[in-house]
Amino acid sequence: MKDDAKPYEAILIKKDGTEFYALLRGYNLKNKNIRLSSIIDITNLKKQEKLIADQTKLVAMGEMIGNIAHQWRQPLSVISTSATGIILKNEMDMVDMKSINKSCRIINDNAQYLSKTIDDFKNFVKGNEKQIVFNLNKNFESFLHLVEGSIKKAGIKIIKDIDKSLDIRNLDNQLIQCYINIINNSRDAFEQHNIKERYIFVKIYKDATEIIISLKDNAGGIPNEYINKVFEPYFTTKHESQGTGIGLNMTYKLITEGMHGNILVCNETYNYNETEQLGAKFTIILPYKNEE
Repeated sequence: MKDDAKPYEAILIKKDGTEFYALLRGYNLKNKNIRLSSIIDITNLKKQEKLIADQTKLVAMGEMIGNIAHQWRQPLSVISTSATGIILKNEMDMVDMKSINKSCRIINDNAQYLSKTIDDFKNFVKGNEKQIVFNLNKNFESFLHLVEGSIKKAGIKIIKDIDKSLDIRNLDNQLIQCYINIINNSRDAFEQHNIKERYIFVKIYKDATEIIISLKDNAGGIPNEYINKVFEPYFTTKHESQGTGIGLNMTYKLITEGMHGNILVCNETYNYNETEQLGAKFTIILPYKNEE
């Protein structure tokens, strides 16, 4: 007879053929060769969980729109200044091909930057439910492009150590969502602990058969009594007005269920700039597949 089983979720079928989400657990009765199983219908809970997850993504999208608006101000100003400069020089009969070419290059570079931002945002909104082959460095750069405004506003410096040659077959859009959730968690911790010098270290490399992605900050770490609970649904150490606790739980599910990987968290003490730092370290482990 097997020991008592931990609760687990499954999709079951009713007599009428309809499917429903269930939470199951098995129990052994002591001194009796009898096993009991409990089945709880959690269909409504799963719907509410999906609704909250969708709302969380909408909040992230709203924040990104604000970031994009902030990011666009400078390149739009540069484009406007360059175009106005050409017009002014033309009116004063001071136009020369060298200055025109220089201004056109500046306008084109900034227009390409604006176009890249729109493409990254469009791909994030559209999502991608199918696994594709993508470059991990380019994927992280797309993430940075989307959140550049909020990272700069929060005074966070991203220190990268990424193998630029690594391609992987998985869910690119979901990985970006995971980055957003983890970085937002660090950003909130920086504010909560009033950290002045703010760093997030990102390392992406290939182990023997796996891709390892680590993100660690210097925000003071997670209290020991909470560190084993951070991936639980609705768990948060923040005030209720500041978070729902769904972000890291969503990240855990995206990685373990959607991307067939794993995610771990620990506190780490390390030295940077001759100063001892303490922060939370999230490690994402993904199976290495890069074939079409």
